[in-house]
Amino acid sequence: MEKKSIARNYLFLSILLSCMVAGAVTGWVAPKFSHAIAFLGTMFINMMFCIVVPMVFASIAGAVANTESRQRAGKIMSTTIITFVFRLIRGKDRIHIMPAYFCFYFY
Repeated sequence: MEKKSIARNYLFLSILLSCMVAGAVTGWVAPKFSHAIAFLGTMFINMMFCIVVPMVFASIAGAVANTESRQRAGKIMSTTIITFVFRLIRGKDRIHIMPAYFCFYFY
């Protein structure tokens, strides 16, 4: 492998890690400024959620569509549904799905 291709492959990761370090240093050195720009981090995380959820759905739908046996597709779908129900009951996903008054009642 060329060194140039390795640098190109890890460019986004290195930028992301350096920005995390810069954010930590900024929060330590200038906490008021970091609170003023905190909305940028919130926007980034929300945009990541907007990308990740459709990617997960597309990968599951693609896996089911590419299976040749119905039994295997049924296993994939049942595992997906069981995982969703388990996360709904035990995880923090219920905050986004159930009404707010219902969620805070159980906390």
